[in-house]
Amino acid sequence: MVSDQKQRALAQLLRELSGVAAAFIRAQLIVSAIVGFLIYAVLLVAGVPFAPVIALATAITDLIPYLGGLVALVPSILLALATGGMAKAILAVLLILAVFGAEAHLLQPQIVGVRTHLPPSAIVISLLVGGTLFGVMGLYLAVPFAASLPIFYRFFWGERSDESLPIRSIGLGQTQL
Repeated sequence: MVSDQKQRALAQLLRELSGVAAAFIRAQLIVSAIVGFLIYAVLLVAGVPFAPVIALATAITDLIPYLGGLVALVPSILLALATGGMAKAILAVLLILAVFGAEAHLLQPQIVGVRTHLPPSAIVISLLVGGTLFGVMGLYLAVPFAASLPIFYRFFWGERSDESLPIRSIGLGQTQL
């Protein structure tokens, strides 16, 4: 039977992990909304028809790494070519690439970093490692995983104000909780 102290410690761990997940999701929604707005603005500047529809689809699909970029680029290029030729298509591509460059180098590290309490460099490194090791799923889960590491560290090895609990029963040797 699990003691009350262990149950409280586990409940605290789960609360902190759910807080990280919620903060990450909120940050992703904010970034996606900003990207959708920016795509709308650049498509208007480039004169691409159906800018509101493409921008909305981009904002929704931007929650999945790389998919938002494809949803913005492919129809924008086709519509720009159909309505204004190569010059309009090149302008649209350059503006869209600028938006996604700003997302990758400014929005993601700053907005997600603030919400998850990670420095921008940790976000970039976690995305690189997660994407390299696990592909698209790794990109999506890298930041919440990195933000959870300090929580796991405190839970298993960190200092606690309450009495230390041996956790040998879950295979971690003499480590105290």
